Amino acid sequence: MKEEDQMNWIITAALVLIAAPLYCDALKVTGFRVPSLALLGSDVELDCAFSAARNAKLYSVKWYQNHEEFYRYMFAERTPVTAFSRPGINVDLTRSNNSRVTLKSVNFNSSATFRCEVSADEPDFETVYRRANMTVIQVSEDGPLINGLRDQYELNEQLNVNCTSPSITPSIGSHQIKLSWQLNHQTVEGQTVQMQSSDPSQVVINLRLILTERHFDSKTGLLRLNCSLNVGRPNAIYFNRSLELSAALMHPTTVVDPRPTQRSSKSSKDSRSASYSSAAGGRRQFKLSLVTFLAVMTWCWC
Repeated sequence: MKEEDQMNWIITAALVLIAAPLYCDALKVTGFRVPSLALLGSDVELDCAFSAARNAKLYSVKWYQNHEEFYRYMFAERTPVTAFSRPGINVDLTRSNNSRVTLKSVNFNSSATFRCEVSADEPDFETVYRRANMTVIQVSEDGPLINGLRDQYELNEQLNVNCTSPSITPSIGSHQIKLSWQLNHQTVEGQTVQMQSSDPSQVVINLRLILTERHFDSKTGLLRLNCSLNVGRPNAIYFNRSLELSAALMHPTTVVDPRPTQRSSKSSKDSRSASYSSAAGGRRQFKLSLVTFLAVMTWCWC
């Protein structure tokens, strides 16, 4: 390494070492969370964690909906919290502080860009902020729906079914709507294809596979098909719902001769005949005894 390059490297390293403590002590937002989606009528927590120099004095934390302030926390005030009325904003003061704001029962007017602004006190009056968008959605009650599943199937038949997600208002794009199949509570190995829907707020997936014995429960003979819906991103699921239906294995019908076997038929016939014959014989015997008795009485009378 040349002497000049070596000197430049030493100077750069020295500047980094000098600036590092200043950066570490700087006021900054260390954690920020605004959900990108929120369900209509739900409560939503907005988080804004921060750090400052050990001896620094903090002045305020302020929250904005778009460009309008709706919440303020003043560190030096005896009553530090102030909430302002805004369309779609209803702050739960019992669950809000200098690092969290809780909104109660959000509605469509709550959708906005939310900004957290943290300010230091004198002498620096430094201010840092973070912001993110939140959209309030409504998920209809009619989904997911499974179409095309029959009550019974034979082995080696093809299963061909669709699953349709519920409609979502406003439309959020199919990339945040995920449908998936489970067969007997396990991931399906068949062919799953996403299909076009006439409703842009819905997603449809198709499943096709050839059914074998392993697809049916060995005890119940049932196939359990589940379609699951997740709304959000893989690392942030804001809504999930599932539907499970079942179908039975159609076993081959065993043909049984409706005629009883020769032995059982004969035994039954003999039994009935014996019972019947026993009753007739008794009647004939009774009649014969009565005739004999009358004949004897007549002879003795004469």
